[in-house]
Amino acid sequence: LANRGGAPTVFYVDLAEMRAKCPGLSLTPDKGLLMAGETLQLTATVRSERALKIDGPLMVNVRGGKPVKINVKADIQIPVVELRTDELDFGSAYLGAMATRTLVIANTSAIPAIFTLDLRKFPEFTVAVPDELDFDDEEEPQTKSPQLNEMSNNSDLMSEPEGPRVRFRVPPSADGKLEITYQPVALAQHTFELPLTLQGMPTGSVKALRRVVAAEAIKPRMLMSSAAVDFSKRVVVSANMKNFTYTQDVTLTNCDDKQMTVDCRMKGQSVDQGVLRLEQVVSNQQLQVSKSITLRVHFVPRSDADYRAKLAICLDGVTDKPYFTIEVKGSGVFPSLGFDRREVVLPVVPTGQVTSTTFYVINYGYDNLDLKYQLPPESSAVPLQISFPQGMMIGVVKTHLPVEVSFQSKKSVSFSAKIDFLDGNGNVYSIPVVGTTDSCTLSVFPFLTIHKDSYNLEHKAGKPPMAHQNSEIKEPYLSAEGEIKLDAGTDAAEAKKRTAQANASFLCECAVLTKKESVQSFLEWANINMFRQPVVRFPEDLLETKGRPLIDVIEASTGKTVPGQSRKGGGNKREEAQQLLSAYSEMLTFLKSYGALVNTVVAEYLLPFESFQRLFMDGKGGMLEDQKPWYESYYSLVSGATWMALLYQTVRLFVLNRLTPKLLKTLPGVNQKYLPANFVYQGSNCYSSAEVVLLQWLTYHHAQISPNDKLTVSNFDTDLHDCRVYASVIMSHIPSTRKSLVNLRKTDGSSKALFDNAAILHASLQSLGVDYCPSPQDLCTAPARDTLLFCVYLFNTMPGFIPKATVTFEGRLNDAVQKHIELSNPSNKPLVYTVRIDGTPEFRCSETLRLAPRDRALFPITVAHTARATAEGQIFFIGERTTGGSAGITMVFNLRSEVKTYRRSDTIVRQGRLYEAVSIDVPVKNPATDTEKEMTLSILDLTAQAGAAAAPAGQQKA
Repeated sequence: LANRGGAPTVFYVDLAEMRAKCPGLSLTPDKGLLMAGETLQLTATVRSERALKIDGPLMVNVRGGKPVKINVKADIQIPVVELRTDELDFGSAYLGAMATRTLVIANTSAIPAIFTLDLRKFPEFTVAVPDELDFDDEEEPQTKSPQLNEMSNNSDLMSEPEGPRVRFRVPPSADGKLEITYQPVALAQHTFELPLTLQGMPTGSVKALRRVVAAEAIKPRMLMSSAAVDFSKRVVVSANMKNFTYTQDVTLTNCDDKQMTVDCRMKGQSVDQGVLRLEQVVSNQQLQVSKSITLRVHFVPRSDADYRAKLAICLDGVTDKPYFTIEVKGSGVFPSLGFDRREVVLPVVPTGQVTSTTFYVINYGYDNLDLKYQLPPESSAVPLQISFPQGMMIGVVKTHLPVEVSFQSKKSVSFSAKIDFLDGNGNVYSIPVVGTTDSCTLSVFPFLTIHKDSYNLEHKAGKPPMAHQNSEIKEPYLSAEGEIKLDAGTDAAEAKKRTAQANASFLCECAVLTKKESVQSFLEWANINMFRQPVVRFPEDLLETKGRPLIDVIEASTGKTVPGQSRKGGGNKREEAQQLLSAYSEMLTFLKSYGALVNTVVAEYLLPFESFQRLFMDGKGGMLEDQKPWYESYYSLVSGATWMALLYQTVRLFVLNRLTPKLLKTLPGVNQKYLPANFVYQGSNCYSSAEVVLLQWLTYHHAQISPNDKLTVSNFDTDLHDCRVYASVIMSHIPSTRKSLVNLRKTDGSSKALFDNAAILHASLQSLGVDYCPSPQDLCTAPARDTLLFCVYLFNTMPGFIPKATVTFEGRLNDAVQKHIELSNPSNKPLVYTVRIDGTPEFRCSETLRLAPRDRALFPITVAHTARATAEGQIFFIGERTTGGSAGITMVFNLRSEVKTYRRSDTIVRQGRLYEAVSIDVPVKNPATDTEKEMTLSILDLTAQAGAAAAPAGQQKA
C-alpha cells in the first residue's frame, strides 16, 4: 500500500464488511498511519474450517481519499480422506516387548492432506513417519532458544513422560503408511479413539478417520534388558580391520516360577552377509529361575547402508512362533571429518593487530590420518595463517585436533573465506572463516573492551592516535553466569572451560555488543537520528518487522531499493524462512557494495530462532548433533549481537563517514585559521578519519572557551566524562548558556564530582529543548561507543544554534513594532517547532510553529520598548519529532532593536513670559514593579532645524 500524495493519511479496513464479502480473510495490519511517499506491506491470510470460494473485493478505506479496491480470489477445499486400516488392535503384548501395526491413510482428493497424530497422552505408543510423508511443521517449534543467564528450575522436568505428536502430509491421490508401535512398560489395558485430526478440521469431525485403538500388556515369562538393539550410525569397518567390531548386549532373565529352555537365532539378509551376528548361538540352553543369560550382538558395517535383522527368542522348544522378536538395526557411514563449530569467527581487531582463534577438527572414524589442508585461492589478498599446535596427525587416540588460524592487515578489510581439509581419499571438508580488521570505534570496541588492560591509547602531536599493546592478550571465555573471564594460563580448570566452549572469543564479543545499557543508549539515539519508526523492544521489533526499520535507513541513505524485499510469501514456514534468509543475504551484499565491513555479520543469525531451527537444526540443514546444544544455549545472545553489529556498521557507513575534514573547515562556528594543527586524519589503527575530525572539533571549541586549559581531546571516554568539553561546545555555539555552565570545574576524578558536572550539563541541555540528551549517569560513565554517538549528535546539531541572520527592528518607544521571518518547509512531511526567545524581555512571539508539507509561513515577532536602551536577543526554532515524521533542523536568529521614534505618553502645555523661568513638573513612572530603576532624562528642542538636537540635560535619579 503506497501513499502517493503529499500529506500523511490513515487507512483502515471495515472488518464487518470484509467478513461478509470475504469470509475467512484477515489483513495485517488492518489500519495504520501512512506518511507521504511511504510504502507499507500488507499480509492477507485466509483460514476456514469449511469449504468455500472467495471472489470479491476487499476495500481499504483511506481517510480523506478514495478507497483502494483489491480483488481477492481463494478456493478452500476439504481433502477427501479415509483410513484403509479397519482396526488397530495390538492384542496382548508382553512387558518389554514391542507390537507394531501399520496405519494406511488414503487421500483421494486433488490437494494434499495434512494430518496431526497426537499420542502425547499415550507414552507407550510411538509412531514412525516415512520420509515421503515428512512435513515441514507450520506451527512454531517447541524448542525455544533460552536466554543466556536463564537457569531452569522447572518442575516439568519431573513430570510424566509424553508420547509423540507428529504432523505429516499425504500427497494428492496417494496412500500414506505409518508404523505405530506399542511397547508396554506397565501392566495395563488401553482402549481409546485414535487421536488423528485433519488440518483445519475439529477433532472427531471426519468420521472416516475414527478408529479404536486396543492393546493389553501382560506379564511375560522372561524379561529383556532392551526391546530393541540399535547401533545407530557407525563408521564402516575396513577390510584390514579384521578383529574390529561394534557390540551391544541384551540380557534375558527368567522371571517364571520354573526353569525354561531358550533358543536364540538371528535372521535376515544382514546376517547372511555377516554384518550382524550373534557372538554365540544359543540352542536348547537351560535357564534356571531368576537366572540370566547375556546375548552379545556384533555389528560390522562394510558400506554406507542401513542394516536390519530379527533376533528371535524361543522358549521350551517352540521355534515356529518366537516368544520375543527383537529388532536389530544399524547404519554404516564412511569415515569423515567434522568441526566443533559451523564457522570460525575471528575477533574484530584494530588494523595492524593479529587476530587469531583456535578451533577443533573432529575425527569420525579414521584410524590414523595425516591431515592436509588448503588455504583459499584469495589468500594473497587475505593473508590467513594456519598452524597445528599438536601436530597434524588425527586418529582413534586423538579425536580432536586443535587448529589455530590467524590474520593481520594494516588496512581496514572484511573477508569471508573457506579452509579445506583433505583426507587420504581426496574427500574435502570445508569450514568458513570470517574476519574483520578496522580502524573505527564502532567496529573494534568489543575487542578493546574485553582486553582493555592490555592496550593503552597514545596520541602524540603530529601523529595519529594509536592503540598500543602493553601486555599479553589473554584468551576470553564466557562463564555460566554470562560474565567475561580471561584465561590466565595457570589454572587448568579455566583452560578446560575455555577450550570446551566453541567460539569463546566470539561469544565474549557478543556479550559486549548486547550489554543492556549500551543497547538502550543506541536505541534512544537511533530513534531520533535514524529510524523512521521507533524500535523499542530489541531485537523483537526488528525480528517481527523483518528488519524494516533498518532497511528504511539504508534505502533513505542510498536512494535505492534494497534488493530481495519484494518476494511473495512462501508456501510454508520453511520456504518463508529460506526467503527471509535470502533477503538478508542480499541486503548484506548491497551494504558491502557501499563499503560496509559486514562479513562477520552472518545472515543466518539475523533470523528468529524458530526460522534458524527449521533451516539448520531439523536434520535437513547438515548441522552436526554435537553443534546443536551450542545454538540452543547461545542463539539468543548471538542473534542480538549480530543485529547490533549490523546497526553499528550502518551508522559507520551512512552517518559517521559523512564527517570529513572538508566539512569541518566549512562548518558554522569553526574558524579554519584556529583549528588545532596537531591532528592527523589517516594512519590511526583505532580511529577513522571521521572520528579524528570529531576529536579535532571538540578540541577546537574547548580551546575557544578555555584557552588556558591546553587540553587535546584524544579519546571518547576519559577526556569527556567530566563534561567540560561538552560544555565548551555548547557555550561556543550558544553564548547565552554561559550563566548555567560556568559552574563546571575540573574534577579530581571522583564519581561524585563527575556526576555533579554531568547534572549541570544535563539541565542545560534540557533547557535548550534538544531531543537527545543522555542521563547524567551516562554522561559521566558511558563507554566510548556511546559517547561517540552523542558527539556525532552534537556535531550535527550544535551548528544549527548559530544564528543564521540578524533581524533588525526600528523600535518605537512606548509602542509595539512587529516584523516577520519567512520560513518554508521543502519536505513532504509536516514540521513542528518549539519557539523561544533568549535576551531582553522586549521581544515577544508565539511558542509553537507548525509548517505543513511544502508550505511557507510568516512568523511574527513583536518588540515593545519601554526604555530607549537597545534590545537584543536570540530566537530559537527547535524542531520537534512528530509521529511517523522527522524533526526539522534547529534554526536560530539574532534579534536587535534600536529606538528610532516614540509615541508620546502625554503633552504638557505651559505658558510663560519672555525671559521669565517657568517650572514644569514631569511625571516619571517606573516601568518595573519590583525594583528601582535609574532613569535618563533628555530634552530635545523640536523647534530646531531637522536633524539638530539639544545636548542631553544630564542624568537624574528617580
